Order: sequence, then structure tokens, then C-alpha cells
Amino acid sequence: NTTNGAWSSFGSRVVESTDSYTICEYNHTTNFAMLMSPGRTPSIHHFPLSLISSIGCGISILCLLVTILIYSVLW
Repeated sequence: NTTNGAWSSFGSRVVESTDSYTICEYNHTTNFAMLMSPGRTPSIHHFPLSLISSIGCGISILCLLVTILIYSVLW
């Protein structure tokens, strides 16, 4: 319940931990939609984030079309 959000350990436990890695286990799934929320980013970051999102969506659509093409040719 903070204004900027915070990490919560609710529903998680450490399974194994060493100096080089940690394995955690969770009893729930998490919605990461807030990571892409433009409402919490400074205005100077809106254009770069928009550009990165557009390029990422374009690449995803291109790969989807290539996958559909390959599937239709080989099926």
C-alpha cells in the first residue's frame, strides 16, 4: 500500500540459496502489467518506450507472419 509500489514476499518462499543463485517458489501468479504502465514513467521516457514498444510489436508481427507462411508451406 505504498504510492510507488513495493516488492512483497507474500506467497513466496526460498527453496535453495547459495552465494551464486537463489531458487524461490511461489503459490500464485503475478500480473506484470504495471511494468508497462505509462502513467508512472517520467514524460521524457514516453517517446523511447513508445519507440521500443512499436519496434517490438513490429518484430513480433513479422515473426508471426513468417511462422504462418512456413506452417502453410510445410503442412
